[in-house]
Amino acid sequence: MAEFVNKNKIEKEKILMLKGYEPWAFDFYTQRNTPRVDENTLKKGDYLVIYNEHLNILKKNYQFVNTENHYRITRLSLKFLNPRTRLEQYEKISLIKIVN
Repeated sequence: MAEFVNKNKIEKEKILMLKGYEPWAFDFYTQRNTPRVDENTLKKGDYLVIYNEHLNILKKNYQFVNTENHYRITRLSLKFLNPRTRLEQYEKISLIKIVN
């Protein structure tokens, strides 16, 4: 996701995450600490990095910008290391833009 943001020159200052999110690799590769916020502080034009499983609880209207596979590499498992079972271990994470 960070590679997509950097390549497409998305304004990093407008990118946020919900409180409790810990995809540290995104912070590392965008070279900033992405602010963690409550949903009620989001406004039109903000970008949000969000796990797809949480999209159904989001009360804001949004449009997809990008979706990627995500895995917390600090929690390596044998299933992830095995190429035959790796795909099952990923979570989907998206960059969305708030539209209202």
